Amino acid sequence: MSKPLTSLLFAILVIPLLLGCTWFTTEEVTHSFAGDIELLTLEKIDDQSIFNFKLNGGEWGNNSALIFRDVKSSVEGKNIYITVRSCVASGRDKKPNYQFKLGKLTLEWYTLYYKNPDGSTVKLTDIKNEI
Repeated sequence: MSKPLTSLLFAILVIPLLLGCTWFTTEEVTHSFAGDIELLTLEKIDDQSIFNFKLNGGEWGNNSALIFRDVKSSVEGKNIYITVRSCVASGRDKKPNYQFKLGKLTLEWYTLYYKNPDGSTVKLTDIKNEI
């Protein structure tokens, strides 16, 4: 293999791993991998709703290289969909921030679903929104 090609492969494959969670190492995980999601608080700041949660169980210990990165979230009508994303761990990773943010919620009740990478969903809970 030529030296420029080796250097390019190093830059593409190794450097992102050394830098910690990057888009290059990010992947969506299934509900069974993420574990049970327990909502702790709902904060409202200006036009944002901030959900704080914790993860219980899951398969994080089965692959010690994968760690929590963030949550992808969206609202469709009265349904809130979340997906946990993981990344490859490095020594530079910080303690995870277990929260996700949405815009202003206007309905009284919402249903929270976990959306798996294959598009299937798992109902988690109903949420009363204090309007």
